Order: sequence, then C-alpha cells, then structure tokens
Amino acid sequence: MKLTKKDIEKIAGEMGETEFDKDGFIITPLIPAGLTKRIVSAMKKTWDACGMDFIQLTQEYEGRSYCDFDEVSECVIDANRMEMFGNDKEATDFFYALGYTPEEEKEKTRILKIAFPEKRFGR
Repeated sequence: MKLTKKDIEKIAGEMGETEFDKDGFIITPLIPAGLTKRIVSAMKKTWDACGMDFIQLTQEYEGRSYCDFDEVSECVIDANRMEMFGNDKEATDFFYALGYTPEEEKEKTRILKIAFPEKRFGR
C-alpha cells in the first residue's frame, strides 16, 4: 500500500503533528529533513526480506496467517534486522540511536505507522 499525502496527514493529525517536508513527511525536531523517508524505506526493505518467514512461523505456531502491527514492528526493528536488510546504514543507525523518552518513543511509533499503516499483514 502506497501512502498518499492525505494518508500521512491523517497519521500526523492523530499524533498532533502538522509541518511537512517536500516529500510529504512530517518535520520534527528529532529527525532531520529527508531522513524519515529513508528510514521508512529501510523498514519496508527489512519486512520484504523477512516478513513472509515471520508470517509462516506465526501460522505454524499460532495457527494464523497474518501478523498485526506490533508483531511487524517487532520483527523489523528487533535483532538489528534493519541493519542487515535495510540497505541504508545512516538511516538505520539514526533510528536505532533514538532513545526511550516519550518524544523519541512517539517518533519511532510515528515512523512505523507510516511504514506499516495496515492493521494486519499476511496472506
């Protein structure tokens, strides 16, 4: 699913953000302009590389052929998978360097919601 500017604005509105860069991504004090797009791309590449295996494991062990947003998020950002599959060291390093303050957690969630706007992923 390709997000339109309207989709991104909806996510931004839900999270209280309103300012956008030239690519339609939200500008925040934590993420330099242009980097959100690269982080989202690294996340999608990571899911493309390992998502079907993750869904297969979910089907084998839990009897369902889909993953929810939290499971996809965990799969993508856990175990340095973005480093292995994201093909953008700078964007990946920046994302992993975000800490655990409320602002940084909100930023990570916002980026994950842009990368994975669906509620379920699978077959």
